[in-house]
Amino acid sequence: MKTMNKDPKIDRTPPEFRLMLLCSGKSMSEAQIAEVQAILSEGVDWKVFMTLLDKHRMIPVVFDNLKVFFKDETETPGLRRLGFFRKQCMARSMRIASAWVSINAAMNEADVRVIHLKGPALSLRIYGDIDSRISKDLDLLVDTVDIERADRVLKDVGYTRQIPASDMTPRQKELWFKNNHHYSYLGPNAMNIELHFRLSLFLYEISFDELWAKRRTDRYGGMEYAYLSPEEELLFCAYHGAKHGWSRMRWLLDVNELIRIGAADPGRLAELAGERRLTRVLSQAFILCERFYRTEISADLLAAGGKAGSGRRLAEMAIPMIMAPEDGIGTLMDRLVFGTWEKSIRKARGLDRDDPR
Repeated sequence: MKTMNKDPKIDRTPPEFRLMLLCSGKSMSEAQIAEVQAILSEGVDWKVFMTLLDKHRMIPVVFDNLKVFFKDETETPGLRRLGFFRKQCMARSMRIASAWVSINAAMNEADVRVIHLKGPALSLRIYGDIDSRISKDLDLLVDTVDIERADRVLKDVGYTRQIPASDMTPRQKELWFKNNHHYSYLGPNAMNIELHFRLSLFLYEISFDELWAKRRTDRYGGMEYAYLSPEEELLFCAYHGAKHGWSRMRWLLDVNELIRIGAADPGRLAELAGERRLTRVLSQAFILCERFYRTEISADLLAAGGKAGSGRRLAEMAIPMIMAPEDGIGTLMDRLVFGTWEKSIRKARGLDRDDPR
Protein backbone atom coordinates (compact mmCIF):
# COMPACT_ATOMS: atom_id res chain seq x y z
CA MET A 1 0.00 0.00 0.00
CA LYS A 2 1.49 3.31 -1.06
CA THR A 3 1.87 6.24 1.31
CA MET A 4 1.09 9.90 0.74
CA ASN A 5 3.07 12.96 1.72
CA LYS A 6 3.10 14.11 5.33
CA ASP A 7 0.19 16.13 6.72
CA PRO A 8 1.49 19.34 8.38
CA LYS A 9 -1.17 19.27 11.12
CA ILE A 10 -0.45 15.65 12.04
CA ASP A 11 3.29 16.19 11.71
CA ARG A 12 3.11 18.87 14.43
CA THR A 13 1.66 16.44 16.97
CA PRO A 14 3.82 15.33 19.94
CA PRO A 15 6.58 12.82 19.11
CA GLU A 16 4.90 10.16 21.26
CA PHE A 17 1.73 10.36 19.16
CA ARG A 18 3.70 10.21 15.90
CA LEU A 19 5.68 7.25 17.22
CA MET A 20 2.43 5.44 17.99
CA LEU A 21 1.14 6.06 14.46
CA LEU A 22 4.36 4.92 12.82
CA CYS A 23 4.53 1.69 14.83
CA SER A 24 0.85 0.74 14.69
CA GLY A 25 0.65 -0.70 11.19
CA LYS A 26 1.25 -4.31 10.27
CA SER A 27 4.42 -3.28 8.44
CA MET A 28 6.65 -0.21 8.10
CA SER A 29 8.29 1.34 5.06
CA GLU A 30 11.95 2.37 5.02
CA ALA A 31 10.90 6.00 5.40
CA GLN A 32 8.78 5.16 8.44
CA ILE A 33 11.63 3.19 9.99
CA ALA A 34 13.89 6.21 9.56
CA GLU A 35 11.28 8.45 11.22
CA VAL A 36 11.00 6.07 14.18
CA GLN A 37 14.77 6.08 14.60
CA ALA A 38 14.82 9.88 14.51
CA ILE A 39 12.10 10.16 17.17
CA LEU A 40 13.83 7.63 19.43
CA SER A 41 17.16 9.42 19.09
CA GLU A 42 15.55 12.66 20.29
CA GLY A 43 14.00 10.97 23.31
CA VAL A 44 10.53 9.76 24.25
CA ASP A 45 8.45 10.42 27.36
CA TRP A 46 7.56 6.79 28.08
CA LYS A 47 4.83 7.69 30.58
CA VAL A 48 3.06 9.85 27.99
CA PHE A 49 3.65 7.19 25.35
CA MET A 50 2.14 4.37 27.43
CA THR A 51 -0.85 6.53 28.34
CA LEU A 52 -1.49 7.12 24.64
CA LEU A 53 -1.16 3.43 23.80
CA ASP A 54 -3.54 2.50 26.58
CA LYS A 55 -6.14 5.08 25.54
CA HIS A 56 -6.01 4.06 21.88
CA ARG A 57 -5.72 0.30 22.62
CA MET A 58 -2.48 0.00 20.64
CA ILE A 59 -0.10 -1.73 23.08
CA PRO A 60 0.32 -5.13 21.33
CA VAL A 61 1.03 -4.07 17.76
CA VAL A 62 3.12 -1.02 18.72
CA PHE A 63 5.31 -2.99 21.14
CA ASP A 64 5.88 -5.75 18.57
CA ASN A 65 7.01 -3.19 15.99
CA LEU A 66 8.99 -1.04 18.41
CA LYS A 67 11.06 -3.71 20.15
CA VAL A 68 13.09 -4.42 16.99
CA PHE A 69 14.70 -0.98 17.39
CA PHE A 70 16.36 -2.05 20.65
CA LYS A 71 19.11 -4.62 21.09
CA ASP A 72 17.86 -5.51 24.57
CA GLU A 73 14.42 -4.32 25.64
CA THR A 74 15.28 -4.90 29.32
CA GLU A 75 17.85 -2.08 29.20
CA THR A 76 15.14 0.52 28.55
CA PRO A 77 12.77 0.82 31.56
CA GLY A 78 9.94 2.30 29.49
CA LEU A 79 10.10 -0.45 26.89
CA ARG A 80 10.45 -3.09 29.59
CA ARG A 81 7.26 -1.85 31.25
CA LEU A 82 5.52 -1.75 27.89
CA GLY A 83 6.57 -5.37 27.36
CA PHE A 84 4.97 -6.28 30.69
CA PHE A 85 1.66 -4.78 29.57
CA ARG A 86 2.03 -6.54 26.22
CA LYS A 87 2.14 -9.88 28.05
CA GLN A 88 -0.96 -8.93 30.02
CA CYS A 89 -2.76 -8.10 26.79
CA MET A 90 -1.72 -11.43 25.32
CA ALA A 91 -3.02 -13.31 28.36
CA ARG A 92 -6.39 -11.57 28.08
CA SER A 93 -6.53 -12.24 24.34
CA MET A 94 -5.96 -15.92 25.00
CA ARG A 95 -8.82 -15.97 27.52
CA ILE A 96 -11.09 -14.21 25.05
CA ALA A 97 -10.11 -16.63 22.28
CA SER A 98 -10.83 -19.59 24.54
CA ALA A 99 -14.28 -18.20 25.37
CA TRP A 100 -14.85 -17.45 21.68
CA VAL A 101 -14.13 -21.05 20.68
CA SER A 102 -16.38 -22.54 23.36
CA ILE A 103 -19.26 -20.16 22.61
CA ASN A 104 -18.95 -20.71 18.88
CA ALA A 105 -19.00 -24.48 19.41
CA ALA A 106 -22.11 -24.21 21.60
CA MET A 107 -23.90 -22.02 19.05
CA ASN A 108 -23.01 -24.40 16.24
CA GLU A 109 -24.24 -27.34 18.32
CA ALA A 110 -27.55 -25.53 18.88
CA ASP A 111 -27.76 -24.71 15.16
CA VAL A 112 -27.81 -20.96 15.83
CA ARG A 113 -26.43 -18.91 12.94
CA VAL A 114 -23.82 -16.46 14.25
CA ILE A 115 -21.78 -13.77 12.49
CA HIS A 116 -18.72 -12.76 14.50
CA LEU A 117 -18.05 -9.01 14.61
CA LYS A 118 -14.67 -7.40 15.33
CA GLY A 119 -12.78 -9.13 18.15
CA PRO A 120 -10.58 -12.18 17.53
CA ALA A 121 -12.09 -12.74 14.08
CA LEU A 122 -10.93 -9.29 12.93
CA SER A 123 -7.52 -9.73 14.56
CA LEU A 124 -7.02 -12.99 12.66
CA ARG A 125 -7.96 -11.30 9.42
CA ILE A 126 -5.63 -8.34 9.84
CA TYR A 127 -2.67 -9.80 11.72
CA GLY A 128 -3.01 -13.56 11.37
CA ASP A 129 -3.14 -13.97 15.16
CA ILE A 130 -5.57 -13.32 18.00
CA ASP A 131 -3.39 -11.17 20.27
CA SER A 132 -2.23 -8.21 18.14
CA ARG A 133 -5.58 -6.45 18.49
CA ILE A 134 -7.03 -5.73 21.93
CA SER A 135 -10.66 -6.70 22.54
CA LYS A 136 -12.58 -6.12 25.74
CA ASP A 137 -15.52 -8.32 24.75
CA LEU A 138 -17.01 -10.60 22.11
CA ASP A 139 -19.62 -9.29 19.67
CA LEU A 140 -21.97 -11.88 18.18
CA LEU A 141 -24.67 -11.10 15.61
CA VAL A 142 -27.68 -13.42 15.34
CA ASP A 143 -31.02 -13.30 13.56
CA THR A 144 -33.82 -11.72 15.59
CA VAL A 145 -35.76 -14.98 15.45
CA ASP A 146 -32.80 -16.77 17.06
CA ILE A 147 -32.19 -14.31 19.90
CA GLU A 148 -33.97 -16.38 22.57
CA ARG A 149 -32.18 -19.59 21.57
CA ALA A 150 -28.84 -17.78 21.55
CA ASP A 151 -29.69 -16.30 24.96
CA ARG A 152 -30.29 -19.81 26.35
CA VAL A 153 -27.02 -21.07 24.85
CA LEU A 154 -25.05 -18.30 26.56
CA LYS A 155 -26.75 -18.98 29.88
CA ASP A 156 -26.03 -22.71 29.52
CA VAL A 157 -22.29 -22.05 29.10
CA GLY A 158 -22.11 -19.82 32.17
CA TYR A 159 -23.02 -16.28 31.09
CA THR A 160 -25.49 -14.08 32.97
CA ARG A 161 -27.51 -11.49 31.11
CA GLN A 162 -26.93 -8.03 32.60
CA ILE A 163 -29.04 -5.93 30.22
CA PRO A 164 -31.98 -6.10 29.64
CA ALA A 165 -33.62 -7.67 32.67
CA SER A 166 -34.77 -11.25 32.25
CA ASP A 167 -38.29 -10.50 33.52
CA MET A 168 -39.40 -8.05 30.83
CA THR A 169 -43.08 -7.92 29.96
CA PRO A 170 -44.05 -8.52 26.30
CA ARG A 171 -44.50 -4.76 25.86
CA GLN A 172 -41.11 -4.00 27.40
CA LYS A 173 -39.50 -6.60 25.17
CA GLU A 174 -41.16 -5.05 22.11
CA LEU A 175 -39.82 -1.62 23.03
CA TRP A 176 -36.37 -3.02 23.76
CA PHE A 177 -36.14 -4.60 20.34
CA LYS A 178 -37.29 -1.40 18.69
CA ASN A 179 -34.91 0.92 20.50
CA ASN A 180 -31.80 -1.20 21.11
CA HIS A 181 -29.56 -3.55 19.18
CA HIS A 182 -27.97 -6.01 21.63
CA TYR A 183 -28.11 -7.91 24.91
CA SER A 184 -25.16 -7.69 27.33
CA TYR A 185 -23.75 -10.60 29.34
CA LEU A 186 -21.08 -11.18 31.95
CA GLY A 187 -19.39 -14.54 32.32
CA PRO A 188 -16.39 -16.33 33.81
CA ASN A 189 -13.22 -14.22 34.25
CA ALA A 190 -15.36 -11.07 33.87
CA MET A 191 -15.80 -11.86 30.18
CA ASN A 192 -18.25 -9.52 28.42
CA ILE A 193 -20.49 -10.67 25.59
CA GLU A 194 -22.66 -8.47 23.39
CA LEU A 195 -25.33 -10.49 21.60
CA HIS A 196 -26.48 -8.32 18.69
CA PHE A 197 -29.79 -8.80 16.93
CA ARG A 198 -28.95 -6.07 14.42
CA LEU A 199 -25.66 -4.43 13.45
CA SER A 200 -26.59 -1.25 15.29
CA LEU A 201 -29.57 0.84 16.25
CA PHE A 202 -29.11 3.00 13.17
CA LEU A 203 -28.50 0.16 10.70
CA TYR A 204 -32.04 -0.96 11.38
CA GLU A 205 -33.33 -2.44 8.16
CA ILE A 206 -30.54 -4.84 7.18
CA SER A 207 -31.80 -8.38 6.85
CA PHE A 208 -29.74 -10.98 8.70
CA ASP A 209 -30.41 -13.36 5.81
CA GLU A 210 -28.82 -10.80 3.46
CA LEU A 211 -25.71 -10.60 5.64
CA TRP A 212 -25.61 -14.38 6.04
CA ALA A 213 -25.86 -14.99 2.30
CA LYS A 214 -22.72 -12.87 1.72
CA ARG A 215 -20.82 -14.04 4.80
CA ARG A 216 -17.28 -15.40 4.72
CA THR A 217 -16.08 -18.34 6.78
CA ASP A 218 -12.80 -19.47 8.28
CA ARG A 219 -11.62 -21.86 10.98
CA TYR A 220 -10.05 -21.37 14.39
CA GLY A 221 -9.72 -23.80 17.28
CA GLY A 222 -11.07 -26.63 15.16
CA MET A 223 -14.38 -24.81 14.53
CA GLU A 224 -15.75 -22.90 11.56
CA TYR A 225 -16.87 -19.33 12.18
CA ALA A 226 -18.66 -16.79 9.99
CA TYR A 227 -17.91 -13.09 9.53
CA LEU A 228 -19.12 -10.22 7.37
CA SER A 229 -18.46 -9.78 3.66
CA PRO A 230 -15.51 -7.46 2.84
CA GLU A 231 -17.80 -4.54 1.98
CA GLU A 232 -20.05 -4.96 5.03
CA GLU A 233 -17.04 -5.31 7.30
CA LEU A 234 -15.30 -2.17 6.04
CA LEU A 235 -18.52 -0.16 6.21
CA PHE A 236 -19.33 -1.44 9.70
CA CYS A 237 -15.84 -0.59 11.00
CA ALA A 238 -16.14 2.93 9.54
CA TYR A 239 -19.57 3.35 11.10
CA HIS A 240 -18.41 2.04 14.49
CA GLY A 241 -15.43 4.39 14.62
CA ALA A 242 -17.48 7.40 13.55
CA LYS A 243 -20.20 6.64 16.07
CA HIS A 244 -17.65 6.85 18.87
CA GLY A 245 -15.94 9.95 17.52
CA TRP A 246 -12.82 7.98 16.52
CA SER A 247 -11.71 8.46 20.12
CA ARG A 248 -9.55 5.33 19.79
CA MET A 249 -7.04 5.17 16.96
CA ARG A 250 -7.42 1.40 16.94
CA TRP A 251 -10.76 1.82 15.17
CA LEU A 252 -9.16 3.90 12.43
CA LEU A 253 -6.32 1.39 12.24
CA ASP A 254 -8.91 -1.36 11.61
CA VAL A 255 -10.23 0.57 8.62
CA ASN A 256 -6.72 1.34 7.38
CA GLU A 257 -5.65 -2.31 7.54
CA LEU A 258 -8.83 -3.47 5.79
CA ILE A 259 -8.04 -0.97 3.03
CA ARG A 260 -4.54 -2.41 2.86
CA ILE A 261 -5.92 -5.93 2.50
CA GLY A 262 -8.04 -4.64 -0.39
CA ALA A 263 -10.80 -7.26 -0.36
CA ALA A 264 -13.74 -4.84 -0.65
CA ASP A 265 -15.24 -4.22 -4.09
CA PRO A 266 -15.50 -0.40 -4.55
CA GLY A 267 -18.70 -0.58 -6.59
CA ARG A 268 -20.51 -2.75 -4.07
CA LEU A 269 -19.14 -0.65 -1.21
CA ALA A 270 -20.51 2.53 -2.81
CA GLU A 271 -23.88 0.85 -3.29
CA LEU A 272 -24.11 -0.28 0.34
CA ALA A 273 -22.94 3.09 1.69
CA GLY A 274 -25.63 4.83 -0.34
CA GLU A 275 -28.35 2.45 0.83
CA ARG A 276 -27.36 2.94 4.48
CA ARG A 277 -26.82 6.71 4.21
CA LEU A 278 -23.24 6.17 5.32
CA THR A 279 -21.44 7.67 2.33
CA ARG A 280 -20.17 10.65 4.34
CA VAL A 281 -19.08 8.38 7.17
CA LEU A 282 -17.09 6.27 4.72
CA SER A 283 -15.54 9.39 3.19
CA GLN A 284 -14.57 10.61 6.66
CA ALA A 285 -12.82 7.32 7.43
CA PHE A 286 -10.89 7.39 4.15
CA ILE A 287 -9.75 10.98 4.69
CA LEU A 288 -8.64 10.25 8.25
CA CYS A 289 -6.64 7.25 7.01
CA GLU A 290 -4.99 9.48 4.42
CA ARG A 291 -4.11 12.11 6.99
CA PHE A 292 -3.02 10.00 9.95
CA TYR A 293 -1.55 6.99 8.17
CA ARG A 294 -0.60 8.70 4.88
CA THR A 295 -2.46 5.93 3.07
CA GLU A 296 -2.85 6.40 -0.66
CA ILE A 297 -6.37 5.19 -1.38
CA SER A 298 -7.33 4.18 -4.91
CA ALA A 299 -9.59 6.46 -6.95
CA ASP A 300 -12.24 3.73 -7.17
CA LEU A 301 -12.33 3.33 -3.41
CA LEU A 302 -12.41 7.08 -2.81
CA ALA A 303 -15.35 7.31 -5.20
CA ALA A 304 -17.27 4.96 -2.90
CA GLY A 305 -17.12 7.75 -0.32
CA GLY A 306 -18.82 10.19 -2.68
CA LYS A 307 -17.89 13.87 -2.77
CA ALA A 308 -15.02 14.63 -0.44
CA GLY A 309 -16.40 17.93 0.89
CA SER A 310 -18.76 16.65 3.58
CA GLY A 311 -16.40 13.84 4.54
CA ARG A 312 -13.57 16.34 4.89
CA ARG A 313 -15.64 18.49 7.25
CA LEU A 314 -16.47 15.45 9.36
CA ALA A 315 -12.79 14.48 9.38
CA GLU A 316 -11.78 17.93 10.63
CA MET A 317 -14.35 17.61 13.42
CA ALA A 318 -12.95 14.22 14.42
CA ILE A 319 -9.30 15.25 14.71
CA PRO A 320 -9.69 17.05 18.10
CA MET A 321 -11.55 13.99 19.41
CA ILE A 322 -8.72 11.71 18.32
CA MET A 323 -6.11 13.98 19.88
CA ALA A 324 -7.99 14.50 23.17
CA PRO A 325 -6.12 13.05 26.17
CA GLU A 326 -9.26 11.62 27.78
CA ASP A 327 -11.92 9.20 26.55
CA GLY A 328 -14.87 11.38 27.51
CA ILE A 329 -14.63 13.77 24.58
CA GLY A 330 -15.23 10.89 22.19
CA THR A 331 -18.48 10.18 24.02
CA LEU A 332 -19.36 13.86 23.70
CA MET A 333 -18.75 13.64 19.95
CA ASP A 334 -21.05 10.63 19.84
CA ARG A 335 -23.86 12.48 21.61
CA LEU A 336 -23.59 15.90 20.00
CA VAL A 337 -22.71 15.10 16.40
CA PHE A 338 -23.26 11.52 15.36
CA GLY A 339 -26.18 11.02 17.77
CA THR A 340 -28.05 14.02 16.37
CA TRP A 341 -27.58 12.82 12.80
CA GLU A 342 -28.61 9.29 13.77
CA LYS A 343 -31.78 10.52 15.47
CA SER A 344 -32.76 12.56 12.41
CA ILE A 345 -32.54 9.45 10.24
CA ARG A 346 -34.56 7.42 12.74
CA LYS A 347 -37.22 10.13 12.85
CA ALA A 348 -37.45 10.15 9.05
CA ARG A 349 -38.02 6.39 9.16
CA GLY A 350 -40.61 6.59 11.93
CA LEU A 351 -38.42 4.76 14.43
CA ASP A 352 -38.43 7.37 17.19
CA ARG A 353 -41.79 6.63 18.77
CA ASP A 354 -42.60 4.81 22.00
CA ASP A 355 -39.19 5.29 23.55
CA PRO A 356 -38.94 3.24 26.76
CA ARG A 357 -38.38 4.99 30.05
